[in-house]
Amino acid sequence: SSGINAEYGVIVQWDNVVVHSQAAPLGINNKKFTYQVHLYKNGDIVFSYKKVPHHLDNIDKNNHYVKVGIAEAYYEVDTSRHGFAVTYIHQYHNIAIDFNLITNDTEIYLSALPTCIGAKVCDSCSSQEIGFECVWCPQVNQCGDGVSKVVIQEGS
Repeated sequence: SSGINAEYGVIVQWDNVVVHSQAAPLGINNKKFTYQVHLYKNGDIVFSYKKVPHHLDNIDKNNHYVKVGIAEAYYEVDTSRHGFAVTYIHQYHNIAIDFNLITNDTEIYLSALPTCIGAKVCDSCSSQEIGFECVWCPQVNQCGDGVSKVVIQEGS
């Protein structure tokens, strides 16, 4: 289930998720997980774990891609392998959360860091000291770090 609140952001919930694993220890299969992710408008992210029936290390890593956290990445599917599709995950950055922190009734709070785009006028853009070199782009009236991808259409 999910919910959108214009003031706060988005909450997505997974109820009674079952992970089937042939290599799991006895009694692990058919245990149900319930958890949420909260995405706030200010960039903060909260992972909320209601039901965690067993340690995440007990999930078979050969059959399930088990990660907790966030990543900047993209997927590539290569179908040129003699009829087999191979999926590659190319990761730029990630924040991995230690599996030992994930237990019943816990929350993991990731607080957003300031970014260039937070500055709304040229003066405050160039004077920010946040670990990035911020530059004002007059064509779009926006502050950026030089890596931002903004499309400027001719004649607009």
